[in-house]
Amino acid sequence: MGKLFICLSLLTLNSCHAKKNEDLKALDYLRQNQNIDGSWGDKNKIHCTSVAILTYFISFETPSSKEFGKSVSQGLNFLIAQEEKVTQEDLQLYFWSISEAYGFIGSVEIAALMKRQVPKFKTSISWDFKNEPQKFFIQNQALHAFRKSFIDIEAFEPFLTKLDQLTDYDSLAILLTKRQWKKRTKLNETFEEKIIENSQNLSTSYLDDMILGRYIFLESFHEYAKLFQEKMESYINGQNKYTFDDRYTPLEKKLLEKTTPKLVYEFSFPMRYLPTSRTTQTEEGLNLVK
Repeated sequence: MGKLFICLSLLTLNSCHAKKNEDLKALDYLRQNQNIDGSWGDKNKIHCTSVAILTYFISFETPSSKEFGKSVSQGLNFLIAQEEKVTQEDLQLYFWSISEAYGFIGSVEIAALMKRQVPKFKTSISWDFKNEPQKFFIQNQALHAFRKSFIDIEAFEPFLTKLDQLTDYDSLAILLTKRQWKKRTKLNETFEEKIIENSQNLSTSYLDDMILGRYIFLESFHEYAKLFQEKMESYINGQNKYTFDDRYTPLEKKLLEKTTPKLVYEFSFPMRYLPTSRTTQTEEGLNLVK
């Protein structure tokens, strides 16, 4: 792992300072386009706000951050207030964002919310990783973030038992899921070719790239990390854009186009730089969220 951090440092050392202003554009855009009620979007507010909150936290921005703390706090308050309105379609992304928030700042209120959502979440788990690899990925991230909270570490043990039984390694989503839970994976040459192809493909979805990027990082694939980073920088700089279907309104498409590259990049290369002076932790933690 030490070698990986050295490698990523070398990859970003020359460009990190020059890219800093470009890198923060997504966070600035979120702050400037937040609704009065703390949400983002118009038709799919819970979905878009969950993406926004994930983007902030994965970028080391919390309610106590100097620049974006107020925006994070308001967005988190909105999600907490929407607990009873979360649909099955948005539940897993919602649960992931809430669990990620708890992992950064902790809160009795969020812990209670997460416990209340467990039964509903467990019934929503899908194992259709062949037809719905992205859904499989999102539910895994939600589970992983929840389990790290130590709120109820036995709640999803059946998931890990079933995960152990999966032997289909044709799915990158399965490979990543197993790797995140510190289980053995096996990568064949054909799949390595797929990774290279996907790293160069500019028509993939942001969720596909999150799966790919994190797997490359966890497996310390240095040569692929550089290739993938170059791809992501083309999205960060606006040279390429992810496309979104008609579920989203024009406003939401624009929001997600500007936000998701940042989310993918930070998720794929965690800790590529330490939190800056923008983040000032306080003893109150989530008490800042009134």
